[in-house]
Amino acid sequence: MKTTKKDNFTTIANILAATNHPDLEAVMLHEIELLNKKNANRSDKPTATQVENAEIASLVPTLLTAGKWYRLSEIKALVPALENASGTQRIAVICRKLEAEGTLVKTIEKRVVYYALAD
Repeated sequence: MKTTKKDNFTTIANILAATNHPDLEAVMLHEIELLNKKNANRSDKPTATQVENAEIASLVPTLLTAGKWYRLSEIKALVPALENASGTQRIAVICRKLEAEGTLVKTIEKRVVYYALAD
């Protein structure tokens, strides 16, 4: 497990307390307070784009035909929410997520990426 900044500050504060340096210990405790305050303000709720991508990801498998391979541009053309988007970067992110979940499978032929529904 990775050691965090808070873990390091706590260890330093304990060492400083044991060696009788209360002024330096107070500095470390203040740093720990600042980290706690920073983390308390952090939100773990998804962004608007993440919510929209999740909706599109749930729609993509219903638009594809089983047994047929699709290029990213073809998948993008099937999704109404992405008809005005430029490029295929956003649909690529969604397809990679669906591939990781096992919904889609990917193949590459002559440096062209194709996706199909998983069996």
